[in-house]
Amino acid sequence: PSKPESYIMFNMVQNHHREQSIEFADYVEQSFKKSGRRSRGVQEASLIVLITTAMPAVLVELGFISNAREEKLLMSKKGKRTIANNLFNAFEKYKNKVERKNNIVNANQKTSKTASKSKTTEVVKKNSLNKYNKLHFGIQVASRLSKMKITRYDKYGGVIELHSHGRYRYYVKVKGGYTSAIKMQRELRKIKKDCFLIAVNNGKRISVVNARKLMN
Repeated sequence: PSKPESYIMFNMVQNHHREQSIEFADYVEQSFKKSGRRSRGVQEASLIVLITTAMPAVLVELGFISNAREEKLLMSKKGKRTIANNLFNAFEKYKNKVERKNNIVNANQKTSKTASKSKTTEVVKKNSLNKYNKLHFGIQVASRLSKMKITRYDKYGGVIELHSHGRYRYYVKVKGGYTSAIKMQRELRKIKKDCFLIAVNNGKRISVVNARKLMN
């Protein structure tokens, strides 16, 4: 790309998929835990094997073949079936949540009344956001299964804790709109290389794309 606007757009798309990837990874972790597997948690990193994917993507580490017990599980038909079921169940739950969130309805069931109601709800939400000014951008700098204390970002106003899907996420709040958020992200990447842009509404994360639409 030769224009700065193109890089901003690519950055927005990448962050949007990253948020979805983290959410899907949480479902995968929960699914494996239910089958009795030990989890080392969901980790965030810029992985080469996923870097060019234009969709939600995760790398799942299933076990260690250097461990005789785990090698036996990974090689067995029962183990492979269990692993496949865990991944499928996680994907099914994530897919259902995404469809509910985006109001994806079967074409035969969709009516003009439903569409009208959805449009009205969207207008009410937008007006509510403008009234209470609860929507803002942030730069996520850490994500853990347990609480932690972070002081290295105090000169930027400190971090805000956000608890969702069984994880504690920490971000620096951005004062301003999307352009300010991009500038803040560049600044914080000097400290935390893999920090990324998020949007928060009333204490809950929403997609950056939707946040930009509501702010306009």
